[in-house]
This record gives sequence, C-alpha cells and structure tokens, in this order.
Amino acid sequence: ILETEKFIRGFNIDFDYSTMDEEVETGVSSSIVRCESTNSEASFYNECNTLLRSSPDEEVPERVIEQHKPRANSLSNDYGAIRKHRRQNTHDSIGSADYCDDINDVAEIRRTKVELTVADLSYHSNNYKYRLYQWNLIPIAIFYALPVIQLVAGIQLLVHYTGNQNICYYNYLCSRPLGVLQQFNNIFSNIGYVLLGILFLLIVKHRDSRYQAVIAEKPILGKRHGLPQHNGIYYSVGFSLVMEGILSASYHVCPTGYNFQFDSTFMYLMAGLLMLKIYQLRHPDVNPHAYTAYIFLSLTVLIEVVGVYTVQSRYFWILFAMFYVVATLYFTSHMYYMGVISVDCGIFTRISLFFRNELFNSPRPLYMDRFVFLVLVLTLNFSAAILGVIFMPSDFPSFLLAVFLINLLAYFAYYVLMKFIHGEFPYPITIFCGLLTMVTWICALYFYFSTVTNWQLPAAKSRQKNRYCLILDFYDNHDIWHIISSMALFFGFVTVLTLDDHLLNRPRNEIKVF
Repeated sequence: ILETEKFIRGFNIDFDYSTMDEEVETGVSSSIVRCESTNSEASFYNECNTLLRSSPDEEVPERVIEQHKPRANSLSNDYGAIRKHRRQNTHDSIGSADYCDDINDVAEIRRTKVELTVADLSYHSNNYKYRLYQWNLIPIAIFYALPVIQLVAGIQLLVHYTGNQNICYYNYLCSRPLGVLQQFNNIFSNIGYVLLGILFLLIVKHRDSRYQAVIAEKPILGKRHGLPQHNGIYYSVGFSLVMEGILSASYHVCPTGYNFQFDSTFMYLMAGLLMLKIYQLRHPDVNPHAYTAYIFLSLTVLIEVVGVYTVQSRYFWILFAMFYVVATLYFTSHMYYMGVISVDCGIFTRISLFFRNELFNSPRPLYMDRFVFLVLVLTLNFSAAILGVIFMPSDFPSFLLAVFLINLLAYFAYYVLMKFIHGEFPYPITIFCGLLTMVTWICALYFYFSTVTNWQLPAAKSRQKNRYCLILDFYDNHDIWHIISSMALFFGFVTVLTLDDHLLNRPRNEIKVF
C-alpha cells in the first residue's frame, strides 16, 4: 500500500504478494496478488486503490490486515503519513523516511488520493470530538471573564470616587451615566452581541434536532449522504458571540489601550473557530482536536498581551514574524497533505521536502487547486509579517485581528469559489444572508473608523475627537458600530451554517473535497 505521492508518480517498486502462505479469500484477493507501479498516475492509483475500502461500510478483514502487516512495515514514507514511525538513514535515496507501524489506520493513507471525496475523510467521524469544542469553551470563558469584570469594576470605582478623567477614554459629549458607570450607553449597545448569539444557538439547536429526527427514520442519510453534521463548533461560535458582548461591555466600562485585549479576545476565537468549521465541513477526520485548537488560540492571546507592552520593540516584531512564518508553513503543509504530516522533531525536514518537491522537483503540483490557494495564503501572510517588522504598528491587537480576518476571508472565498467550480450552488437563503453580511459590514466599518476617542493619544487630546450622539440622543458612532457589527456577525454565521444545505441528499462519494 503506497503512502506518498512519490510512489504514485511512477517509482519502479513492485509489490508481490504471490508468495503468501495461503490465498486471501476476500473480494480484493485477486488485486492483492500483484500491484506494480507504472508511469501513469491514474492507472497505478486505480490498480492499488482496490487494496483499500471503497466505502465507509466496507470493512477490511482482520485476516487481511495481519497478513499484510509485515509487508507494510517495509514501505517508506517521506512525509510521516502514519503517526507511529521510526527514523531511518537520512542519506539514502529515498530521503528522510518514516515507516508504517500500523496498517489499521488506512484512512491516513487514503488522504493522499489526488481526487478526494467526503466519503474518504469521514471514516472516523466522531461527534463527541466536536462536542468538546463547546464544553471546553464554557470553563475557558468563565475563568477568563471573571478577573476581567473584577478588574474593570475596580478601575471604574477608582475613577468615580477620584474624578480623574485621564484614566479612561470616554466620549464625554455623548456620555450617558448610570450609577457609577460613566458611559452606560457604550456598555448597553453591546446587548446585540448577546441576543444574536443566543438566537444563533437556538437556530443551531433547532436544526440539529430536526436532522436527528430525520436520520432516526432514515439512518442511511446520516452515514452516506450529505456532509457530516457536527455542530459543536457552531455552538462554540454562538457562545463566543455572547461572550464578545459581555467582554466588550467590560472593556467599555473603562476603555484604555491596555484592556483593549478584553474586547478582541473572543474576536480571535470566532475567526479561528469559523476557519476550523469551514475546513471541518469536508475534512471531518482531519480537523484538529479541541484541545489543540484552544492551545493555539491561547498562545495567540499570550502573544497579544506581550505585544501590548513591547509593541515598540523591533526584537518583539522579529520574534513574532519568525513564529508567524513557521506557523503559516506548518498549517499550509498540513492542509496540502490533509494532515498526514507528523508533529515531531522531523517536521521541518518534511516541510522542506514539501516545498522542494512541489516547487522545484515536480513538473506539476500533485494537488493543483490546493497548491494555488496555499501559495496565495503564503504570500498574504509573509507580506503581513514583513510589513509588521518594517512599520511596527502601534495597535498590535488590531494588527493581529486583521491577520485572522484576512485569512478567514481568503479561505471562505476559496471555499465558495471551489463550490461554484464543482457545480455546487447554495440555496437562495444562503446568498441572501451573504449579501446582508457584506452590506452590514460595509456600514459597520464606516462607523468603526469614525472614531470618537483614541487611546493611542494622551487623554486630553483624545477628548478633542469627542462627538455628540447620533441616534436618540443616546447612541454615538461607536454604539452604532456595536449594533451593526453584531448583525453582520450573525448574518455571516448563518451564511456558513446554511452554505452546504443543498448537499444533504447527495451521496458522500460524489461530494468533492477542496
């Protein structure tokens, strides 16, 4: 069984099983006798692919697995497709080689197919894996929010009793106090995030209940048709929108540059979770575990906190750019090879082999559509890293948030474009919500950049930017940003939620992976 595209491309390697002690009495026994590579990728793949299961319901007998295990242990692999491996001589003709120790995990081998379908990547699809996203996020949010609320409450009491106007950056021309809260209108306008987040959670729950009722009557629909319906990340996204409203309100109790991270933390989470969800739609077996995703996002928040205090240091920007580049290289390699790259001390060797083979040694990339998209992603992210080192923007949290949003928009655009290329056209409700998302974001960004305060300036100069209320003598420009951006986020979530509804009755082996 071949594990890398190097063998698919025509290496002269023979697989002779004719010397087995006894013939394998299965439907694939005649194909197991001999599988010899040819110069034609398609014919070679078709010849060898019969060794694998052709559908999720077809099982490989244990007898076949045991008889093939000794032979499989001798197959080399440049990229670590199987997690359990041992390193061989790095100076041989194959290069840095990993060896298959567990033939049972044939799903990872299947990921190297040139033409993948959802059926190939939904063998081990486990809804419990995705429910961990929502259940892990709840304690994370509680432990993060409680110290935030305690901190801003203490600062607000200090400002209230001392009368010091140089601590918090308020719009004093549209300040509507309530009790000790100096600018209650900026706090109350975040209610849209909370209400629309709860509404999105209810929509996801309703759709989930209806889907479970349908597959209870027709179980075959849940196994062989449509994309696997895992809603754990959707619940996490909806809960993140609720927490964004709570933490944004906490930030506006006393807005400063040092606590702006409270307002942006769950924006990172929503952007990261949406990227994971779009990827998970057609890669349920490849999507990372909840623990891995939250550890990476927590590192992002840690980098943001360090950046707030060291943003003027060139050394910080250089170290950040190095981390940024390495993370980008890993994620692009992971996406290109569908997660078959092992994370260990040999990962950098595998990444270098990836670029050497696909950019220099190969007349044509094996996965052309993925290759073109990932080259664009690398260009965007490398440019952002270089610009950061050169210009060192003073608002590091906003810079980091822009990086997340650019990658989210790029991946969403790629996903939609590939759907149209493969003849998949969403329902009108999806297109309508997508248009509403664009319109509301344009309006929201207009008010966002119409600033009424600026904590990058001294407090006295920031007050010169204050403006009067625009609506009902209560809401200023930033309040309107809160209201419209909450609507834009909600419409965007619904767009992703309904993006593939038209595929629910289509067989999974006819749904392409991209």
